[in-house]
Amino acid sequence: MKNISLEKALALKISPQISYQLATELCLALFCSVEWLPNVKVEEFTKENIANVFSRLVQDGFVDLGEEVVVSYDDCINISHWVDVIDSSLKENRCYDRTVVGNILGH
Repeated sequence: MKNISLEKALALKISPQISYQLATELCLALFCSVEWLPNVKVEEFTKENIANVFSRLVQDGFVDLGEEVVVSYDDCINISHWVDVIDSSLKENRCYDRTVVGNILGH
């Protein structure tokens, strides 16, 4: 049964926090494949919704920007930043690491 929102599913999986680098990996993975979170409706896996969810996860403290991150908090809470994360990864033909994503999501 698919009845949990993408935001809620991610908040449960990444609690208390994940690093920004892991968040970018997860963001790309969710855009590329809906199979990671089978309890979430397929319709929620649009680029815009994923970007919106990740911007809210940053705002809610689930993404640790740390000191090594060169992206500002203000950028990370902007939906367009997360759209750019997906777009730039696809343009660079960069794949996500299935093992890393599996570890984050408990697969």
